[in-house]
Amino acid sequence: MSLANICDVDKQYFDGGIAKAHHLLSGRLLKLSVAIVVGIGTLSAVITLMVGTTAAQSSSVKLRKRDNERYVIDGAYIKHALSNPSIGKRRSSKGGKMSSGRPLAIIREFPRNHSLNANGLGAIVVNFNSPLAKKTKHPVISPKVQGRWQKTNTSFIFRPKVPILPNTLEVVKVPAGIATKRGAKLSDSASFEFATRSGSILRADEILAELNYLPFDFTPSQAAARRSHISLTAAAKYLWDAPTGTFKWDFTPPASLAADWTPGVQNTMFQGALVAFEADHNLPMSTTISTQDWETLLRASMDPAAYRNPHGYNYALAQEGSPETLTIYNNGKVVLDTPANTGIAVSPTTLGTFYVYEKLPYQVMKGINPDGVPYADPVQYVSYFYGSEAVHYFYRAEYGFPQSLGCIELPFSAAATAYSYLPYGTLVTVIP
Repeated sequence: MSLANICDVDKQYFDGGIAKAHHLLSGRLLKLSVAIVVGIGTLSAVITLMVGTTAAQSSSVKLRKRDNERYVIDGAYIKHALSNPSIGKRRSSKGGKMSSGRPLAIIREFPRNHSLNANGLGAIVVNFNSPLAKKTKHPVISPKVQGRWQKTNTSFIFRPKVPILPNTLEVVKVPAGIATKRGAKLSDSASFEFATRSGSILRADEILAELNYLPFDFTPSQAAARRSHISLTAAAKYLWDAPTGTFKWDFTPPASLAADWTPGVQNTMFQGALVAFEADHNLPMSTTISTQDWETLLRASMDPAAYRNPHGYNYALAQEGSPETLTIYNNGKVVLDTPANTGIAVSPTTLGTFYVYEKLPYQVMKGINPDGVPYADPVQYVSYFYGSEAVHYFYRAEYGFPQSLGCIELPFSAAATAYSYLPYGTLVTVIP
């Protein structure tokens, strides 16, 4: 009987442990005993073949793991019976100690290296190709995140205790020397980095409206989103997945202000509200939401009273009619309506809506007049809103028609009042 006649042939193939079996002829019967060590662990099996033959020859064949029920011998497959897993253990060629096996390597990381869309509430995972030692080094996250690493058979898993906020860049460092159960070690350190995905502009709108940095009352559809005592993790989920709800104006807005409102869009109205929030809470002023901004907005969503806008909602409207005027609203009420001067024809004031980005109580403005003559004019109560254009006091015999080089000039008392109602982030609209 040939070897092929007693093999259960299968066309599939799987690389596993390799063992060599030698059979020797003794009379008419040959007894072949093979101890097989399978994959990871100490699983062994014994295959006993009784082959009748008249040839007298010794040979060597390779035995490879197919799965838990098949092994391959030189391309053919043979079924086997599993023996007690404790029988066989892989040992070094010199005997004695177990072999350290294949080199330890990282086979997968999550989030993927250079990912820009990581979940700030999700786990960080590093997978290896072999079971890890009970006590060994673990990866390190920088900047530090509250939480802890847990080790499974072949992985390290980190679960943040607090959310990793939107737009946060994190680096995971995997140190050399991490060991396997068989003594192999990671020879070289490695690292990967990722950034958490951006938060929802709509959610920022909702929080800024609740704090009166936007002139709306936001009412969420879900009762849970209205609770200020929810956990930090529960509140953080809304940073990426804003609750549905409705915005209602706190007052009847001027048409020019109403035209600027679009929820969930990073437009000038949103940028002004964000800058105002940043200025009031000692954050770097920017029109892009930073990680610091998200952290403060998150805490503000849980304790609105501590972060509420102390100025009320302010809005300034300059009209280049006849006469030219500047009107300032606070929470929808007119607090200043004064004659003003805008730019002359060769140096007009820019039309549009902008936000106050710089304030100075006093300044000497310098430049070149249209006729080429330099000027250096002392001005007061300066609120810049677009480039070199600002609302400020400058002496004129009369006000109400174009006289400036682009600024909005006011009488002294009007300028002093305007200055107090034009905090950072206040929108200034200039219309014909």
